[in-house]
Amino acid sequence: MEGIIKHNPELQREAEVQSRSIYLANGTILTAISGDYQGAAGSNHGFVSYDELWGDVSESSIRLWEELTPGSDAEKLHSVYQHLCRFRE
Repeated sequence: MEGIIKHNPELQREAEVQSRSIYLANGTILTAISGDYQGAAGSNHGFVSYDELWGDVSESSIRLWEELTPGSDAEKLHSVYQHLCRFRE
């Protein structure tokens, strides 16, 4: 994200990049978190994004998924990005 903002003058006017978070002009705060489910417990997030979730098979990663799965609040978003490929045999 930092690289995208750095190379886009329009985004530079709308975002402030700090060491652990990116602050947007509309009040949104973007923060990458570790895979520690205990540290994520109780978070009040509006959007969660996962990449290459297929590799997360440990108990800790499953608990993180459960901690960050939105409840009944319809305004929260949850997305998963997967990369699919085929291998020749």
